[in-house]
Amino acid sequence: MSWRYLPPVHSPVTAAGLLAGVRALLTGGEGARRELETTLVGDLDAGRVVLTDSGTTALALAMRSAMEATGRSHIALPGYGCYDLVTALNAAGAGVVLYDVDPATLGPDWGSFGAALATAPAAAVVVHLYGLPVDLDRVRTLADQAKVPVIEDAAQGAGGQWKGRPLGSLGDLSVLSFGRGKGITGGSGGALVVGRSWQGAVEVPAGSRRGFRDLVLLLAQAALARPALYRIPASLPFLRLGETVYHEPWPAGPISGVAAAAALVAWQGRTRDAEQRASTAECFGALLPHHQPVELEDGAPGWLRYPIVLDGRAVGSAGAGDGAELGLMPGYPVPLRSLPSLSTPRSAAGTPGADRLARALWTLPTHRWVGVEDLKHLGQLARSGLG
Repeated sequence: MSWRYLPPVHSPVTAAGLLAGVRALLTGGEGARRELETTLVGDLDAGRVVLTDSGTTALALAMRSAMEATGRSHIALPGYGCYDLVTALNAAGAGVVLYDVDPATLGPDWGSFGAALATAPAAAVVVHLYGLPVDLDRVRTLADQAKVPVIEDAAQGAGGQWKGRPLGSLGDLSVLSFGRGKGITGGSGGALVVGRSWQGAVEVPAGSRRGFRDLVLLLAQAALARPALYRIPASLPFLRLGETVYHEPWPAGPISGVAAAAALVAWQGRTRDAEQRASTAECFGALLPHHQPVELEDGAPGWLRYPIVLDGRAVGSAGAGDGAELGLMPGYPVPLRSLPSLSTPRSAAGTPGADRLARALWTLPTHRWVGVEDLKHLGQLARSGLG
């Protein structure tokens, strides 16, 4: 057994980010929060930005704002995605209608999306899964016709673009995450990006946090995310690394000063990191030419991970242990409609695409630590599972 162990996703924590976090801890962090807010408003051409303790909180605030602005009580969600979508939904106290996801693009199944819009939701949430941009033009056309606001969940969209505009700048309300596994990290934190045309009220979390815990997490991440040491945290079951877990809602809170300072440094380096991930994704495309995810012509993926549909049992028989050590991980293991925490889910015509993705979607790592030998071994594992 090699000691080397690739993390499935890597959000770089630089020395500059750590130093910025230390300064914010010592000074209280208000300047860091203001600078991050001002930078995001400018880079995303936003009306305003509300900084939060997480991307999940930002999404819950977006849902509440849309519900208050429209007087409606339910939200349209994709049938497949991170369980934090449901956490945010429950935090907002909203009902839900699910639309299906196209396994080829990981974007909406358009017939199902249109049927969900016909139920007159308070908003439609669209998600850039693993950094693959959704067709925002088509989303906007359909949503505008139905008079439904669009919430763009760009928590996984680090460095991605649509028609030259950064993901996170294209919704009536958009969501960013600075969590550990989101490509652009402050250790924690998130942001609600309010579009210039949005007239609804937006809640601003009260309070202030310096973020000593965030600084500790950033230091640990900088040290232990390296392949030479990642086996240590990966072997500790209580950390639940790589698992998809539903979290109960919590009260909305502000971003810490440490997280804001570190996230600002990471945000400024997002293009360089996205280019590195794109280079790795291009290699996977060459290794697995018949199983590439569909890239939309107007989109530039951020490639947080490289998604591919595999036969999980065949991959397991080819060496699940080797796959995990190389960062090969299953996607979200159940569709959202199957979560016990999602009360009375409804969908216009079922979610067969989401069901298929829950059974068969796997992801390959794209970050800077993936080397040539890793690419070869991952390609062999993937091909052995494609049947």
